[in-house]
Amino acid sequence: MSRKIAITLSVLTLAGGGCAADQTCEDCLHDHSGAPDAGPDGPDDPDQPAGGPAIQVLTTQVLDERADGVRFTATGVPRAFEHLGEPVDIGGEGCPVVYKHAFLLRPDHGAEELPANPLELRFRVTADPAVGVDPDGVAYRVRAQGESEYATDWLPAPGSGDVFTAGLDRAAVPELVSAGAPLEIEMRGRDRDGHEVTARRCVDLRPLAGPLQVGQPVAMPRFSLLYRDPVSRILNGQAAWPLIQIAITNGTTDPVYTRLNRSAVTGTCSKEWQKWNVLGSLSTGAQSCESNPTLCAPPDLDPVVDHDDPVACSPSLGSTSSLFDLRVAIDGVVVEQCAGCAADEVRLPPGSTAVVSLVAVDVPGLQPRESGEPEETYADQEVLYRTATSGAGGCPGAADCRSMYVAGRVTTRSGCSKTGLVNGQLACTERRTYKMVRALTSVSATFNQLSIDVGSVSLEAGGEPSPPTGYGAPRTLSSYSWGTNAGSNVPDA
Repeated sequence: MSRKIAITLSVLTLAGGGCAADQTCEDCLHDHSGAPDAGPDGPDDPDQPAGGPAIQVLTTQVLDERADGVRFTATGVPRAFEHLGEPVDIGGEGCPVVYKHAFLLRPDHGAEELPANPLELRFRVTADPAVGVDPDGVAYRVRAQGESEYATDWLPAPGSGDVFTAGLDRAAVPELVSAGAPLEIEMRGRDRDGHEVTARRCVDLRPLAGPLQVGQPVAMPRFSLLYRDPVSRILNGQAAWPLIQIAITNGTTDPVYTRLNRSAVTGTCSKEWQKWNVLGSLSTGAQSCESNPTLCAPPDLDPVVDHDDPVACSPSLGSTSSLFDLRVAIDGVVVEQCAGCAADEVRLPPGSTAVVSLVAVDVPGLQPRESGEPEETYADQEVLYRTATSGAGGCPGAADCRSMYVAGRVTTRSGCSKTGLVNGQLACTERRTYKMVRALTSVSATFNQLSIDVGSVSLEAGGEPSPPTGYGAPRTLSSYSWGTNAGSNVPDA
């Protein structure tokens, strides 16, 4: 629900001796100011029923805080606000709209304001000099418009001379930013004989969330095909590999709900990949093929593929098949969408820091396959193989065993590699088991400009959004790239 607040002050008739509104009695004072949105009384026309005090609402100004310049402490707490917005007159006709930070509506916020920008209504109370004004009886109270109950008791209005102040802050009015409805503020003057007069005016308060300290983007480390990074997750659509990160700190005393946006991800991408057969094991010993001719069948091996020259990633980085997303960790804990929040909206608790990452979830164009081949599931795995083509044995165990670590797919095929006549019968005298390896061996990708943007903020989940203050432009990073190859980790095809 939106935190729009309207504050109304208009002149009412109250009886100093507790008269009902429709009573006629000698002690009742009657107000003559008219409707609730009546303009301010002029200096020569205060509301002053005969024999009683008069109240005159004065016009004051408050600055619109949407254009504020904000400086933060090293820990992200707002420490200085430069109010650069236009002044708004309050206390006069209508219901002027005022934008103020909810943070600055706390009297103990501790930040510097240039210039000071309190939200307050001022009014003058006068009485017959022979009677005088009772300063202890000058007060104000607040209620939600349309409600019969007041949200506050009568609050004392401090004054200087005959001018008094109705301060509108969250200490005096706890529901100031959370009522979810227009508020009426009623001000009261009283003379020493106990006669009273009241007045109301309207202010439409739009509390602003934050401000948030938003850091600059940081390029994250690239994945490596040489150092056993979990590359297969990017091929299988199960990754959250960060490209860039920003830190967002809510140093205020209120939760802030922020909507995050990211740029579309585009760029150029090429890859190299191989498909080759390596020897896993070799065994000797005659096996007759007379009754089972398949025992003499050679291994059914796929043709070797060696992309020594880069080929374009297909699908491309910018295709709908590629998936990039935002991931958020608050104070080190990864969070999902909050209850009641809009899409891409995150709740930042008071005094918290969120690390927001633009991550690669699925880049199918990097899969080690031709563009027309079907997608498969890949794994990061160690492959043991033999380098010699003679002598029985397998890996591990054989002296010539080697290993390679690949992001790809491995299948096993075996068959007869040598045949001969044994006792006049055809027999297989040597069998070999091969590992058919399909693996990514090189990646080169350059991304176009990447950005993470704080689109809007609000004080409630799904609340009316407003642009963030003290923020500036979206955080962008250009020329981020991936560049890696398997090197000597894999043999030539």
